[in-house]
Amino acid sequence: MRKIHGLVLVAAVTLLTGCAAQYALDGQKYANKEDFHAAADTRVAQVLQGVQPLPKPLTDRSLVFALPGSNVIVQSAKARFVTMEKKQPVGIANEILENVPAVNYKLGRVYGMAAAKRGIYKSVRIVDLDSMNSSIQPSASEDVVYYVEPELNSGQYFYASAKNGKQVFAFDKSQPGMGGKLNGFLEALQAQAVRD
Repeated sequence: MRKIHGLVLVAAVTLLTGCAAQYALDGQKYANKEDFHAAADTRVAQVLQGVQPLPKPLTDRSLVFALPGSNVIVQSAKARFVTMEKKQPVGIANEILENVPAVNYKLGRVYGMAAAKRGIYKSVRIVDLDSMNSSIQPSASEDVVYYVEPELNSGQYFYASAKNGKQVFAFDKSQPGMGGKLNGFLEALQAQAVRD
């Protein structure tokens, strides 16, 4: 098993078995890409269903949640494959590099969707960045949480506000499952919103 990209809440990994790609997500195996994508969509819906909205926003500011776009993640994974393997991905390798990063994008995007549903900020805008190492600047009325991964396994979230500048956005990832990690993210975001 090899983790293709670090963005996910729960590692989406692939196995090469004979002539077919087999996908795994959150401990479950899937025989094809369609089932793999459907499972990711189901997990996203399930964890979002568990997010309870606050009675009112904790701040009058808005939030921009930004992460590399799906196509950027796919192209980055392919470029990293070429660097590591010294050849272009074909066949199963290409299929894996098309699908695992796309699912990772869905699983990463759920953080912004959950922040919007929780209602910590007046509003949440989800933005796709055009590279794996882009940043986005806050304003007086908008705080920013964004994800970068300049090198394989170097992924990091940052939080930026006009008042306190840019800082690493650390949250509790020790809670089990997607829902547990999402709760850690939301708790840390609420603390930042109140602090700023």
